[in-house]
Amino acid sequence: MVFTMGNIKVLPANLVNKIAAGEVVERPASVVKELLENSLDAGADYIQIEIENGGRDLILVRDNGSGMGPDDVKLTFVSHATSKLSKFTDLFEISTMGFRGEALSSIGAVAQVRLTSRPRGTLEGYEARIQGGTKPGFTKAGSPEGTTVEVRNLFYNVPARRKFLKSKATEMSYISDIVTRIAAAHPQVGFQLAHNGRKVLSAPAVRTRRERLASIFGADLARDLLEAKEEDRGLRAEVVVAAPFHTRADTRMQLFFVNNRPLRDRVIGRAVHDAFTGYVPPRRNPIAFVFVTVSPAEVDVNIHPAKAEVKFKSPGFAHSMVKAAIAGALRSSPRLRQEPTPYAHDRAEDIREAIGDFLQTVRASGERRDAPVQHDFSHMLRPGHAGPAQEAKPESLPKELPDGKIMQVHNSYIVIEAPQGVTLIDQHALHERILFEEIKARFQSRTTESQRLLFPITVEVSPRESAVLDEVLPTLTLLGFVIEPFGEGALVVHCAPRVVERTDISECVHAVLEDYLDERRPNLGEYAQRAMRTLACKAAVKAGQPLSREEMMMLLEMARGLESADTCPHGRPSTIFLSLVELERRFKRR
Repeated sequence: MVFTMGNIKVLPANLVNKIAAGEVVERPASVVKELLENSLDAGADYIQIEIENGGRDLILVRDNGSGMGPDDVKLTFVSHATSKLSKFTDLFEISTMGFRGEALSSIGAVAQVRLTSRPRGTLEGYEARIQGGTKPGFTKAGSPEGTTVEVRNLFYNVPARRKFLKSKATEMSYISDIVTRIAAAHPQVGFQLAHNGRKVLSAPAVRTRRERLASIFGADLARDLLEAKEEDRGLRAEVVVAAPFHTRADTRMQLFFVNNRPLRDRVIGRAVHDAFTGYVPPRRNPIAFVFVTVSPAEVDVNIHPAKAEVKFKSPGFAHSMVKAAIAGALRSSPRLRQEPTPYAHDRAEDIREAIGDFLQTVRASGERRDAPVQHDFSHMLRPGHAGPAQEAKPESLPKELPDGKIMQVHNSYIVIEAPQGVTLIDQHALHERILFEEIKARFQSRTTESQRLLFPITVEVSPRESAVLDEVLPTLTLLGFVIEPFGEGALVVHCAPRVVERTDISECVHAVLEDYLDERRPNLGEYAQRAMRTLACKAAVKAGQPLSREEMMMLLEMARGLESADTCPHGRPSTIFLSLVELERRFKRR
Protein backbone atom coordinates (compact mmCIF):
# COMPACT_ATOMS: atom_id res chain seq x y z
CA MET A 1 0.00 0.00 0.00
CA VAL A 2 1.34 3.40 -0.99
CA PHE A 3 0.56 6.51 1.04
CA THR A 4 0.66 9.86 -0.68
CA MET A 5 1.99 12.58 1.57
CA GLY A 6 0.83 16.18 1.65
CA ASN A 7 -2.79 15.74 0.62
CA ILE A 8 -4.37 16.79 3.91
CA LYS A 9 -4.61 20.53 4.36
CA VAL A 10 -6.09 22.88 6.93
CA LEU A 11 -8.85 24.88 5.27
CA PRO A 12 -8.56 28.67 5.36
CA ALA A 13 -10.89 30.44 7.81
CA ASN A 14 -12.97 32.17 5.13
CA LEU A 15 -13.71 28.82 3.43
CA VAL A 16 -14.62 27.24 6.78
CA ASN A 17 -17.05 30.09 7.42
CA LYS A 18 -18.63 29.69 3.98
CA ILE A 19 -19.13 25.98 4.65
CA ALA A 20 -20.69 26.80 8.02
CA ALA A 21 -22.89 29.37 6.31
CA GLY A 22 -24.34 26.58 4.19
CA GLU A 23 -25.84 25.07 7.36
CA VAL A 24 -26.90 28.31 9.02
CA VAL A 25 -27.83 30.58 6.09
CA GLU A 26 -30.11 28.72 3.71
CA ARG A 27 -31.96 31.78 2.42
CA PRO A 28 -32.78 35.36 3.53
CA ALA A 29 -35.39 34.06 5.97
CA SER A 30 -32.62 32.15 7.77
CA VAL A 31 -30.76 35.40 8.36
CA VAL A 32 -33.89 37.08 9.68
CA LYS A 33 -34.51 34.18 12.07
CA GLU A 34 -30.97 34.33 13.50
CA LEU A 35 -31.07 38.09 13.97
CA LEU A 36 -34.51 38.06 15.58
CA GLU A 37 -33.42 35.38 18.02
CA ASN A 38 -30.43 37.50 19.00
CA SER A 39 -32.67 40.54 19.53
CA LEU A 40 -35.05 38.58 21.76
CA ASP A 41 -32.18 37.14 23.77
CA ALA A 42 -30.95 40.71 24.28
CA GLY A 43 -34.23 41.59 25.98
CA ALA A 44 -35.67 43.79 23.22
CA ASP A 45 -39.33 44.80 23.47
CA TYR A 46 -39.45 46.40 20.03
CA ILE A 47 -37.90 45.03 16.82
CA GLN A 48 -37.98 46.66 13.40
CA ILE A 49 -37.26 44.63 10.26
CA GLU A 50 -36.70 46.23 6.86
CA ILE A 51 -36.32 44.11 3.73
CA GLU A 52 -35.43 45.08 0.18
CA ASN A 53 -36.08 42.82 -2.81
CA GLY A 54 -36.92 39.74 -0.81
CA GLY A 55 -33.75 40.04 1.28
CA ARG A 56 -31.31 39.84 -1.61
CA ASP A 57 -30.28 43.49 -1.33
CA LEU A 58 -30.93 44.35 2.31
CA ILE A 59 -31.98 42.76 5.59
CA LEU A 60 -32.02 45.25 8.45
CA VAL A 61 -32.98 44.29 12.00
CA ARG A 62 -33.02 47.02 14.63
CA ASP A 63 -33.84 46.36 18.29
CA ASN A 64 -33.88 48.25 21.58
CA GLY A 65 -32.27 45.44 23.54
CA SER A 66 -29.40 45.59 26.02
CA GLY A 67 -26.84 46.46 23.35
CA MET A 68 -23.13 45.57 23.38
CA GLY A 69 -20.00 47.27 24.61
CA PRO A 70 -16.76 47.54 22.62
CA ASP A 71 -15.28 44.21 23.76
CA ASP A 72 -18.41 42.30 22.71
CA VAL A 73 -18.77 44.14 19.39
CA LYS A 74 -15.19 43.19 18.49
CA LEU A 75 -16.06 39.50 18.91
CA THR A 76 -19.40 39.41 17.10
CA PHE A 77 -17.98 38.08 13.83
CA VAL A 78 -15.50 35.64 15.39
CA SER A 79 -16.45 32.03 14.74
CA HIS A 80 -17.90 30.20 17.74
CA ALA A 81 -18.02 33.35 19.85
CA THR A 82 -21.24 33.41 21.92
CA SER A 83 -22.63 34.83 25.14
CA LYS A 84 -25.16 32.01 25.50
CA LEU A 85 -22.98 29.02 26.41
CA SER A 86 -20.12 28.73 28.87
CA LYS A 87 -19.82 24.99 29.56
CA PHE A 88 -20.70 21.70 27.90
CA THR A 89 -23.71 20.96 30.13
CA ASP A 90 -25.34 24.22 28.98
CA LEU A 91 -26.12 22.43 25.70
CA PHE A 92 -28.68 20.33 27.52
CA GLU A 93 -30.45 23.18 29.33
CA ILE A 94 -30.80 25.84 26.65
CA SER A 95 -33.01 28.70 27.80
CA THR A 96 -32.17 31.20 25.07
CA MET A 97 -33.69 31.44 21.59
CA GLY A 98 -30.32 30.94 19.93
CA PHE A 99 -26.94 29.70 20.98
CA ARG A 100 -24.82 28.96 17.90
CA GLY A 101 -21.60 30.95 17.93
CA GLU A 102 -21.15 30.73 14.16
CA ALA A 103 -24.33 32.53 13.08
CA LEU A 104 -23.04 36.10 12.66
CA SER A 105 -19.69 34.82 11.47
CA SER A 106 -21.40 32.70 8.81
CA ILE A 107 -23.64 35.55 7.70
CA GLY A 108 -20.57 37.77 7.43
CA ALA A 109 -18.91 35.16 5.23
CA VAL A 110 -21.57 35.44 2.50
CA ALA A 111 -22.68 39.07 2.71
CA GLN A 112 -21.64 42.62 3.51
CA VAL A 113 -22.59 43.19 7.14
CA ARG A 114 -22.56 46.27 9.34
CA LEU A 115 -23.40 45.99 13.04
CA THR A 116 -23.83 49.00 15.32
CA SER A 117 -24.66 48.80 19.01
CA ARG A 118 -24.89 50.94 22.13
CA PRO A 119 -25.48 49.54 25.61
CA ARG A 120 -28.40 50.95 27.55
CA GLY A 121 -27.48 53.94 29.68
CA THR A 122 -24.23 54.71 27.84
CA LEU A 123 -23.31 57.55 25.52
CA GLU A 124 -21.04 55.86 22.98
CA GLY A 125 -21.91 53.37 20.29
CA TYR A 126 -19.65 50.99 18.38
CA GLU A 127 -19.57 49.53 14.90
CA ALA A 128 -18.18 46.36 13.35
CA ARG A 129 -18.08 45.67 9.61
CA ILE A 130 -17.29 42.52 7.68
CA GLN A 131 -17.40 41.68 3.98
CA GLY A 132 -17.28 38.18 2.58
CA GLY A 133 -15.49 36.68 5.56
CA THR A 134 -12.54 39.10 5.52
CA LYS A 135 -11.08 40.47 8.74
CA PRO A 136 -13.74 42.64 10.41
CA GLY A 137 -13.20 46.33 11.06
CA PHE A 138 -14.11 48.07 14.29
CA THR A 139 -14.72 51.70 15.21
CA LYS A 140 -16.79 54.03 17.39
CA ALA A 141 -20.05 55.11 15.78
CA GLY A 142 -23.28 56.88 16.54
CA SER A 143 -26.01 54.42 17.44
CA PRO A 144 -29.34 54.35 19.29
CA GLU A 145 -29.55 52.16 22.36
CA GLY A 146 -29.76 48.54 21.29
CA THR A 147 -28.34 46.85 18.21
CA THR A 148 -28.81 47.30 14.48
CA VAL A 149 -27.59 44.74 11.94
CA GLU A 150 -27.56 45.52 8.20
CA VAL A 151 -26.97 42.59 5.85
CA ARG A 152 -26.48 43.67 2.24
CA ASN A 153 -26.02 41.70 -0.99
CA LEU A 154 -26.57 38.25 0.49
CA PHE A 155 -24.57 35.53 -1.32
CA TYR A 156 -22.86 38.16 -3.50
CA ASN A 157 -19.64 36.11 -3.29
CA VAL A 158 -21.38 32.72 -3.66
CA PRO A 159 -23.17 33.16 -7.01
CA ALA A 160 -24.31 29.55 -7.13
CA ARG A 161 -26.28 30.05 -3.91
CA ARG A 162 -27.67 33.41 -5.04
CA LYS A 163 -28.81 31.91 -8.33
CA PHE A 164 -30.99 29.39 -6.54
CA LEU A 165 -32.91 31.96 -4.54
CA LYS A 166 -36.58 32.21 -5.49
CA SER A 167 -38.37 35.34 -6.67
CA LYS A 168 -38.40 38.32 -4.33
CA ALA A 169 -42.07 37.73 -3.52
CA THR A 170 -41.44 34.09 -2.65
CA GLU A 171 -38.42 34.87 -0.49
CA MET A 172 -40.41 37.62 1.19
CA SER A 173 -43.19 35.17 1.98
CA TYR A 174 -40.66 32.95 3.79
CA ILE A 175 -39.46 35.98 5.75
CA SER A 176 -43.04 36.96 6.60
CA ASP A 177 -43.69 33.44 7.84
CA ILE A 178 -40.66 33.51 10.15
CA VAL A 179 -41.55 36.93 11.56
CA THR A 180 -45.19 35.91 12.00
CA ARG A 181 -44.30 32.78 13.95
CA ILE A 182 -41.82 34.54 16.21
CA ALA A 183 -44.19 37.46 16.78
CA ALA A 184 -47.00 35.04 17.70
CA ALA A 185 -44.83 33.60 20.48
CA HIS A 186 -43.83 36.98 21.96
CA PRO A 187 -46.90 39.20 22.44
CA GLN A 188 -45.01 41.45 24.84
CA VAL A 189 -42.60 42.45 22.04
CA GLY A 190 -43.58 44.88 19.29
CA PHE A 191 -42.69 43.91 15.71
CA GLN A 192 -42.73 45.91 12.50
CA LEU A 193 -41.90 44.40 9.12
CA ALA A 194 -41.58 46.36 5.87
CA HIS A 195 -40.71 45.28 2.34
CA ASN A 196 -39.41 47.81 -0.18
CA GLY A 197 -40.80 50.57 2.03
CA ARG A 198 -44.29 49.05 2.30
CA LYS A 199 -45.44 47.93 5.72
CA VAL A 200 -46.24 44.21 5.74
CA LEU A 201 -46.78 43.59 9.45
CA SER A 202 -47.31 45.87 12.41
CA ALA A 203 -47.81 44.07 15.70
CA PRO A 204 -47.51 46.41 18.69
CA ALA A 205 -46.72 44.94 22.09
CA VAL A 206 -49.87 43.57 23.75
CA ARG A 207 -50.74 41.73 26.95
CA THR A 208 -52.37 38.55 25.69
CA ARG A 209 -51.80 35.93 23.04
CA ARG A 210 -55.31 36.48 21.68
CA GLU A 211 -54.54 40.16 21.05
CA ARG A 212 -51.32 39.25 19.25
CA LEU A 213 -53.03 36.64 17.08
CA ALA A 214 -55.73 39.19 16.22
CA SER A 215 -53.08 41.69 15.06
CA ILE A 216 -51.46 39.03 12.85
CA PHE A 217 -54.38 36.99 11.52
CA GLY A 218 -57.24 39.47 11.74
CA ALA A 219 -60.12 40.32 14.05
CA ASP A 220 -62.58 38.01 12.24
CA LEU A 221 -60.66 34.91 13.33
CA ALA A 222 -59.86 36.32 16.77
CA ARG A 223 -63.57 36.60 17.61
CA ASP A 224 -63.92 32.82 17.36
CA LEU A 225 -60.79 31.85 19.29
CA LEU A 226 -61.05 29.69 22.41
CA GLU A 227 -58.39 29.55 25.11
CA ALA A 228 -57.42 27.15 27.88
CA LYS A 229 -54.36 25.83 29.67
CA GLU A 230 -53.26 22.78 31.62
CA GLU A 231 -50.32 22.65 34.03
CA ASP A 232 -48.80 19.70 35.87
CA ARG A 233 -45.38 18.27 36.74
CA GLY A 234 -43.57 21.37 35.51
CA LEU A 235 -45.18 21.42 32.05
CA ARG A 236 -47.69 24.09 31.03
CA ALA A 237 -49.73 23.74 27.85
CA GLU A 238 -51.52 26.90 26.70
CA VAL A 239 -53.76 26.60 23.65
CA VAL A 240 -55.62 29.11 21.53
CA VAL A 241 -57.85 27.29 19.04
CA ALA A 242 -60.49 28.40 16.58
CA ALA A 243 -64.02 27.12 16.88
CA PRO A 244 -64.35 23.96 14.74
CA PHE A 245 -66.37 25.67 12.01
CA HIS A 246 -63.07 27.35 11.05
CA THR A 247 -61.16 24.60 9.23
CA ARG A 248 -58.59 24.36 6.47
CA ALA A 249 -57.47 21.82 3.92
CA ASP A 250 -53.86 22.15 5.14
CA THR A 251 -52.13 22.59 8.51
CA ARG A 252 -50.54 25.99 7.91
CA MET A 253 -52.65 27.53 10.66
CA GLN A 254 -51.38 25.09 13.25
CA LEU A 255 -48.46 26.82 14.96
CA PHE A 256 -46.56 25.06 17.74
CA PHE A 257 -44.12 26.57 20.22
CA VAL A 258 -41.97 25.05 22.93
CA ASN A 259 -40.50 27.58 25.35
CA ASN A 260 -41.55 30.23 22.80
CA ARG A 261 -39.50 28.56 20.07
CA PRO A 262 -41.54 28.01 16.86
CA LEU A 263 -41.15 24.48 15.57
CA ARG A 264 -42.68 21.40 14.03
CA ASP A 265 -43.56 18.55 16.38
CA ARG A 266 -45.35 15.28 15.74
CA VAL A 267 -46.33 14.84 19.39
CA ILE A 268 -48.17 18.17 19.52
CA GLY A 269 -49.59 17.65 16.02
CA ARG A 270 -51.04 14.27 17.03
CA ALA A 271 -52.51 15.79 20.20
CA VAL A 272 -54.28 18.48 18.13
CA HIS A 273 -55.65 15.86 15.74
CA ASP A 274 -56.87 13.61 18.55
CA ALA A 275 -58.49 16.46 20.50
CA PHE A 276 -60.48 17.65 17.47
CA THR A 277 -61.60 14.17 16.37
CA GLY A 278 -65.37 14.32 16.03
CA TYR A 279 -65.47 18.10 15.88
CA VAL A 280 -64.17 18.71 12.35
CA PRO A 281 -65.10 16.97 9.07
CA PRO A 282 -62.85 14.29 7.59
CA ARG A 283 -59.84 15.62 5.69
CA ARG A 284 -60.23 19.09 7.21
CA ASN A 285 -57.77 20.53 9.71
CA PRO A 286 -58.48 22.73 12.73
CA ILE A 287 -56.79 26.04 13.47
CA ALA A 288 -54.67 25.74 16.61
CA PHE A 289 -51.89 27.65 18.31
CA VAL A 290 -50.15 25.61 21.00
CA PHE A 291 -47.62 27.02 23.49
CA VAL A 292 -45.77 24.51 25.67
CA THR A 293 -43.55 25.70 28.50
CA VAL A 294 -41.29 23.13 30.11
CA SER A 295 -37.95 22.99 31.86
CA PRO A 296 -35.12 23.17 29.29
CA ALA A 297 -33.75 19.97 30.80
CA GLU A 298 -36.95 18.14 29.78
CA VAL A 299 -36.67 18.87 26.05
CA ASP A 300 -33.83 18.48 23.56
CA VAL A 301 -33.61 21.31 21.00
CA ASN A 302 -30.42 19.99 19.39
CA ILE A 303 -31.96 17.26 17.24
CA HIS A 304 -32.42 19.56 14.23
CA PRO A 305 -29.73 21.80 12.65
CA ALA A 306 -32.11 24.77 12.49
CA LYS A 307 -33.75 23.99 15.85
CA ALA A 308 -37.01 23.43 13.97
CA GLU A 309 -37.83 20.26 15.91
CA VAL A 310 -37.50 19.12 19.51
CA LYS A 311 -37.59 15.86 21.43
CA PHE A 312 -39.55 15.59 24.66
CA LYS A 313 -38.20 13.36 27.41
CA SER A 314 -41.82 12.41 28.18
CA PRO A 315 -43.68 12.66 24.86
CA GLY A 316 -46.75 10.80 26.13
CA PHE A 317 -47.20 13.26 28.97
CA ALA A 318 -46.78 16.25 26.62
CA HIS A 319 -49.39 14.73 24.28
CA SER A 320 -51.93 14.24 27.08
CA MET A 321 -51.45 17.77 28.43
CA VAL A 322 -51.95 19.42 25.04
CA LYS A 323 -54.96 17.24 24.29
CA ALA A 324 -56.51 18.04 27.68
CA ALA A 325 -55.97 21.77 27.19
CA ILE A 326 -57.68 21.71 23.77
CA ALA A 327 -60.57 19.69 25.20
CA GLY A 328 -60.96 22.34 27.88
CA ALA A 329 -60.95 25.12 25.29
CA LEU A 330 -63.66 23.39 23.25
CA ARG A 331 -65.80 22.86 26.36
CA SER A 332 -65.51 26.56 27.18
CA SER A 333 -67.79 27.36 24.23
CA PRO A 334 -71.53 26.97 24.99
CA ARG A 335 -72.01 25.64 21.45
CA LEU A 336 -69.45 22.85 21.96
CA ARG A 337 -70.09 21.57 25.47
CA GLN A 338 -71.73 18.38 24.27
CA GLU A 339 -69.62 15.35 23.46
CA PRO A 340 -68.17 15.37 19.92
CA THR A 341 -70.38 13.23 17.69
CA PRO A 342 -71.22 15.03 14.44
CA TYR A 343 -68.56 13.40 12.30
CA ALA A 344 -67.20 10.43 14.19
CA HIS A 345 -70.24 8.17 13.67
CA ASP A 346 -72.04 9.63 10.66
CA ARG A 347 -73.50 6.55 8.93
CA ALA A 348 -74.50 8.44 5.79
CA GLU A 349 -70.96 9.75 5.53
CA ASP A 350 -69.62 6.20 5.86
CA ILE A 351 -71.88 5.04 3.03
CA ARG A 352 -70.84 7.89 0.75
CA GLU A 353 -67.21 7.12 1.58
CA ALA A 354 -67.68 3.46 0.69
CA ILE A 355 -69.18 4.37 -2.67
CA GLY A 356 -66.34 6.79 -3.28
CA ASP A 357 -63.80 4.06 -2.51
CA PHE A 358 -65.49 1.85 -5.06
CA LEU A 359 -65.23 4.55 -7.71
CA GLN A 360 -61.65 5.33 -6.77
CA THR A 361 -59.14 3.73 -4.43
CA VAL A 362 -59.00 6.88 -2.33
CA ARG A 363 -61.52 9.67 -2.62
CA ALA A 364 -60.23 13.16 -3.29
CA SER A 365 -58.19 14.39 -0.33
CA GLY A 366 -59.41 17.63 1.15
CA GLU A 367 -62.81 17.60 -0.62
CA ARG A 368 -65.48 19.26 1.48
CA ARG A 369 -68.88 17.85 2.47
CA ASP A 370 -70.94 21.04 2.60
CA ALA A 371 -74.41 21.14 4.13
CA PRO A 372 -77.12 20.31 1.59
CA VAL A 373 -78.45 23.38 -0.20
CA GLN A 374 -80.50 23.79 -3.34
CA HIS A 375 -78.56 24.94 -6.38
CA ASP A 376 -79.78 26.72 -9.45
CA PHE A 377 -77.95 25.82 -12.67
CA SER A 378 -79.99 28.11 -14.88
CA HIS A 379 -77.48 30.96 -14.76
CA MET A 380 -74.90 28.59 -16.27
CA LEU A 381 -76.93 27.84 -19.38
CA ARG A 382 -76.43 31.23 -20.95
CA PRO A 383 -73.86 31.38 -23.79
CA GLY A 384 -70.37 30.66 -22.60
CA HIS A 385 -71.34 28.41 -19.71
CA ALA A 386 -71.61 25.09 -21.52
CA GLY A 387 -67.87 24.73 -21.95
CA PRO A 388 -65.95 24.68 -25.21
CA ALA A 389 -67.34 22.23 -27.73
CA GLN A 390 -65.06 19.40 -28.83
CA GLU A 391 -65.32 16.68 -31.48
CA ALA A 392 -64.41 13.71 -29.28
CA LYS A 393 -66.90 12.28 -26.78
CA PRO A 394 -65.89 10.28 -23.71
CA GLU A 395 -66.90 6.65 -23.76
CA SER A 396 -68.30 6.58 -20.23
CA LEU A 397 -70.73 9.49 -20.64
CA PRO A 398 -73.92 8.56 -22.49
CA LYS A 399 -73.93 9.83 -26.06
CA GLU A 400 -77.57 10.81 -25.71
CA LEU A 401 -79.22 12.36 -22.69
CA PRO A 402 -81.21 9.71 -20.80
CA ASP A 403 -84.95 9.76 -21.26
CA GLY A 404 -85.54 7.06 -18.69
CA LYS A 405 -83.86 5.97 -15.50
CA ILE A 406 -81.64 8.56 -13.86
CA MET A 407 -81.25 9.04 -10.12
CA GLN A 408 -79.08 10.60 -7.48
CA VAL A 409 -77.73 8.48 -4.62
CA HIS A 410 -76.56 9.89 -1.29
CA ASN A 411 -76.83 13.39 -2.75
CA SER A 412 -73.41 12.88 -4.31
CA TYR A 413 -73.59 10.50 -7.28
CA ILE A 414 -75.72 10.34 -10.40
CA VAL A 415 -76.66 6.88 -11.66
CA ILE A 416 -77.83 6.40 -15.27
CA GLU A 417 -79.08 3.22 -16.86
CA ALA A 418 -77.22 2.64 -20.12
CA PRO A 419 -78.09 0.11 -22.88
CA GLN A 420 -75.13 -2.10 -22.03
CA GLY A 421 -74.65 -1.32 -18.33
CA VAL A 422 -74.77 1.55 -15.86
CA THR A 423 -72.97 4.90 -15.69
CA LEU A 424 -71.93 6.33 -12.30
CA ILE A 425 -71.07 10.03 -12.10
CA ASP A 426 -69.46 12.00 -9.29
CA GLN A 427 -71.49 15.23 -9.54
CA HIS A 428 -68.82 17.45 -7.98
CA ALA A 429 -65.97 16.10 -10.10
CA LEU A 430 -67.95 16.37 -13.35
CA HIS A 431 -69.15 19.92 -12.65
CA GLU A 432 -65.61 20.87 -11.60
CA ARG A 433 -64.30 19.69 -14.98
CA ILE A 434 -67.01 21.63 -16.84
CA LEU A 435 -66.19 24.87 -15.02
CA PHE A 436 -62.43 24.37 -15.33
CA GLU A 437 -62.66 23.98 -19.10
CA GLU A 438 -64.74 27.13 -19.33
CA ILE A 439 -62.37 29.15 -17.13
CA LYS A 440 -59.35 27.87 -19.06
CA ALA A 441 -60.86 28.69 -22.45
CA ARG A 442 -61.75 32.20 -21.37
CA PHE A 443 -58.35 32.71 -19.74
CA GLN A 444 -56.53 31.67 -22.91
CA SER A 445 -58.71 33.89 -25.09
CA ARG A 446 -58.55 36.79 -22.59
CA THR A 447 -62.37 36.91 -22.43
CA THR A 448 -62.83 36.13 -18.75
CA GLU A 449 -66.20 37.30 -17.44
CA SER A 450 -65.79 39.48 -14.38
CA GLN A 451 -68.58 40.46 -12.01
CA ARG A 452 -68.38 43.84 -10.26
CA LEU A 453 -69.45 43.37 -6.65
CA LEU A 454 -72.33 45.48 -5.43
CA PHE A 455 -70.28 46.25 -2.33
CA PRO A 456 -66.48 45.74 -2.42
CA ILE A 457 -65.31 43.06 -0.02
CA THR A 458 -62.44 43.68 2.39
CA VAL A 459 -60.34 40.56 2.97
CA GLU A 460 -57.89 40.31 5.85
CA VAL A 461 -54.69 38.58 4.73
CA SER A 462 -51.71 37.19 6.59
CA PRO A 463 -48.24 38.69 6.12
CA ARG A 464 -47.29 35.67 3.96
CA GLU A 465 -50.26 36.23 1.66
CA SER A 466 -49.60 39.95 1.51
CA ALA A 467 -45.97 39.32 0.55
CA VAL A 468 -46.87 37.49 -2.69
CA LEU A 469 -49.78 39.69 -3.74
CA ASP A 470 -47.76 41.87 -6.12
CA GLU A 471 -46.36 38.83 -7.90
CA VAL A 472 -49.64 37.00 -8.42
CA LEU A 473 -51.87 40.03 -9.04
CA PRO A 474 -51.44 40.03 -12.87
CA THR A 475 -52.58 36.40 -13.03
CA LEU A 476 -55.54 37.04 -10.75
CA THR A 477 -56.53 40.02 -12.91
CA LEU A 478 -56.56 37.81 -16.01
CA LEU A 479 -58.78 35.38 -14.12
CA GLY A 480 -61.30 38.12 -13.45
CA PHE A 481 -60.37 39.55 -10.06
CA VAL A 482 -59.91 43.26 -9.44
CA ILE A 483 -57.95 43.46 -6.19
CA GLU A 484 -55.90 46.17 -4.58
CA PRO A 485 -54.07 46.50 -1.25
CA PHE A 486 -56.18 48.17 1.41
CA GLY A 487 -53.95 49.43 4.17
CA GLU A 488 -51.97 47.06 6.31
CA GLY A 489 -52.92 43.37 6.42
CA ALA A 490 -55.92 43.68 4.11
CA LEU A 491 -56.98 43.96 0.49
CA VAL A 492 -60.20 45.00 -1.16
CA VAL A 493 -61.94 42.98 -3.89
CA HIS A 494 -63.92 45.07 -6.38
CA CYS A 495 -64.60 42.36 -9.00
CA ALA A 496 -64.51 38.57 -9.06
CA PRO A 497 -64.82 35.97 -11.85
CA ARG A 498 -68.48 35.48 -12.69
CA VAL A 499 -68.13 31.73 -12.23
CA VAL A 500 -67.61 32.19 -8.46
CA GLU A 501 -70.22 34.90 -7.94
CA ARG A 502 -72.33 32.58 -5.78
CA THR A 503 -69.49 31.41 -3.56
CA ASP A 504 -67.66 32.96 -0.62
CA ILE A 505 -65.41 35.48 -2.40
CA SER A 506 -63.18 35.92 0.63
CA GLU A 507 -62.61 32.16 0.82
CA CYS A 508 -61.80 32.07 -2.91
CA VAL A 509 -59.21 34.83 -2.53
CA HIS A 510 -57.50 33.05 0.34
CA ALA A 511 -57.55 29.79 -1.62
CA VAL A 512 -55.93 31.21 -4.77
CA LEU A 513 -53.26 32.96 -2.69
CA GLU A 514 -52.55 29.70 -0.87
CA ASP A 515 -52.12 28.01 -4.25
CA TYR A 516 -48.96 30.09 -4.62
CA LEU A 517 -47.74 29.42 -1.09
CA ASP A 518 -47.33 25.66 -1.40
CA GLU A 519 -44.00 24.15 -0.42
CA ARG A 520 -43.06 23.80 -4.09
CA ARG A 521 -43.64 27.25 -5.50
CA PRO A 522 -45.01 27.16 -9.07
CA ASN A 523 -44.00 29.41 -11.91
CA LEU A 524 -46.75 31.77 -13.00
CA GLY A 525 -47.93 29.43 -15.76
CA GLU A 526 -48.33 26.56 -13.29
CA TYR A 527 -49.90 28.95 -10.82
CA ALA A 528 -52.58 29.99 -13.30
CA GLN A 529 -53.51 26.31 -13.76
CA ARG A 530 -53.67 25.79 -9.99
CA ALA A 531 -55.81 28.88 -9.52
CA MET A 532 -58.20 27.80 -12.28
CA ARG A 533 -58.59 24.38 -10.66
CA THR A 534 -59.26 26.03 -7.31
CA LEU A 535 -61.91 28.38 -8.69
CA ALA A 536 -63.64 25.51 -10.47
CA CYS A 537 -63.63 23.45 -7.28
CA LYS A 538 -65.05 26.30 -5.20
CA ALA A 539 -67.84 27.01 -7.68
CA ALA A 540 -68.82 23.42 -8.48
CA VAL A 541 -71.83 21.67 -6.99
CA LYS A 542 -70.75 19.82 -3.85
CA ALA A 543 -70.99 16.23 -2.74
CA GLY A 544 -73.94 15.97 -0.39
CA GLN A 545 -75.97 18.52 -2.37
CA PRO A 546 -79.38 17.27 -3.61
CA LEU A 547 -80.20 17.80 -7.29
CA SER A 548 -83.52 17.60 -9.09
CA ARG A 549 -83.89 15.57 -12.28
CA GLU A 550 -83.81 18.80 -14.28
CA GLU A 551 -80.56 19.87 -12.64
CA MET A 552 -78.96 16.50 -13.30
CA MET A 553 -80.00 16.76 -16.93
CA MET A 554 -78.52 20.27 -17.13
CA LEU A 555 -75.23 18.95 -15.75
CA LEU A 556 -75.09 16.20 -18.36
CA GLU A 557 -75.98 18.64 -21.13
CA MET A 558 -73.11 20.94 -20.15
CA ALA A 559 -70.70 18.00 -20.16
CA ARG A 560 -71.60 16.80 -23.66
CA GLY A 561 -68.73 17.27 -26.05
CA LEU A 562 -66.03 17.79 -23.40
CA GLU A 563 -62.96 15.88 -24.42
CA SER A 564 -61.79 15.13 -20.89
CA ALA A 565 -65.03 14.80 -18.95
CA ASP A 566 -63.96 11.44 -17.48
CA THR A 567 -61.75 13.13 -14.88
CA CYS A 568 -61.85 16.26 -12.78
CA PRO A 569 -59.04 18.86 -13.21
CA HIS A 570 -57.11 17.18 -10.38
CA GLY A 571 -57.09 13.85 -12.21
CA ARG A 572 -59.74 12.06 -10.14
CA PRO A 573 -62.38 10.07 -12.06
CA SER A 574 -65.69 11.81 -12.57
CA THR A 575 -67.45 9.08 -14.51
CA ILE A 576 -67.33 5.29 -14.29
CA PHE A 577 -69.07 2.90 -16.69
CA LEU A 578 -69.90 -0.61 -15.49
CA SER A 579 -70.89 -2.96 -18.29
CA LEU A 580 -73.48 -5.67 -17.93
CA VAL A 581 -70.67 -8.17 -18.35
CA GLU A 582 -68.81 -6.67 -15.38
CA LEU A 583 -71.97 -6.61 -13.26
CA GLU A 584 -72.74 -10.24 -14.09
CA ARG A 585 -69.17 -11.22 -13.26
CA ARG A 586 -69.36 -9.45 -9.90
CA PHE A 587 -72.66 -11.17 -9.08
CA LYS A 588 -71.19 -14.53 -10.11
CA ARG A 589 -73.57 -14.90 -13.06
CA ARG A 590 -70.63 -15.70 -15.33
